[in-house]
Amino acid sequence: MKDWLMIYWDGIKSGKITVSKPIKLVYERLVKEIKRSAKWDYVPALGLYVIEFIERYCKHSKGKWAGKPVQLELFQKAAVMAAFSFVNKKTGKRRFRKVLLLVARKNGKSTFAAAIMLYLLVA
Repeated sequence: MKDWLMIYWDGIKSGKITVSKPIKLVYERLVKEIKRSAKWDYVPALGLYVIEFIERYCKHSKGKWAGKPVQLELFQKAAVMAAFSFVNKKTGKRRFRKVLLLVARKNGKSTFAAAIMLYLLVA
């Protein structure tokens, strides 16, 4: 079982992946909370389930990739893990209800958002 959030963090920490300072701080905080949070559990299987759903059932609808399965990039997998893998220890409800994802143009925002919405609708 791969923990994409930790893989992404390791890349950021080692300098292999370049991100802005605010993004680095967000992932640094998430990693600290994984290790020692009294209120939140980190359950990677929940995020992996979403990633598996997207990569197995979601297909591109237009362009040269039409009909081919969606393959998420590492930053997308890490964002899914961050959004879906943190749950309240007592209630089991997800920590994050809203996610703001800023991505440059032509990087698959619509496809990614559609895949997340399909997961939330169906699964």
